[in-house]
Amino acid sequence: KYVGENDGRVALVILTYFYNDIEEEVTPADRARDPSPDPPAKETVLDRALQSASKYSRCVEMVYYRIGYPRLGRDRLGQSQRFYSDPVVRDRHFATLEQFRDLLQKRYSARLLIVLLPYLHSESLLQQTKFYQMFEQALAQRGFDFISMQPVFATEGVQKLWVNRFDPHTNPFANRLIAN
Repeated sequence: KYVGENDGRVALVILTYFYNDIEEEVTPADRARDPSPDPPAKETVLDRALQSASKYSRCVEMVYYRIGYPRLGRDRLGQSQRFYSDPVVRDRHFATLEQFRDLLQKRYSARLLIVLLPYLHSESLLQQTKFYQMFEQALAQRGFDFISMQPVFATEGVQKLWVNRFDPHTNPFANRLIAN
């Protein structure tokens, strides 16, 4: 998308991989086959109004997406993790990653390096070593080059790594760890 159809050589493409990336492969049928054990919260008229208002007000956006919205996505986190055990979703996901790697190699002679970023939603999710290792083993079996940040991040703890408790994305400190 960004390099286009040029014939230039790209040495390395770094894919920053969050474990919810598997959701891109999930269809409604997949969700129905493996429903979340927690009943999903229903979006209300107030939710829709606040989501609309948040497009025009940074204050409304900050308040709503930190206080009201998290309940709508809570059930999806566990389901997202379970998709790694679903052979249909997992195989589709690996096929997409392999297709991307092959495209980079054929078109640009580029190597793909995947930087795996663990869940930072809670300390217990960060410490789920077995979950992360299972995915890493599957990547290794398929010949992917990757760096797992889970062992590094696990020594720091989520509060030093996340933006805040409402936003589990990596903060500047975590980004420096990744770069190093």
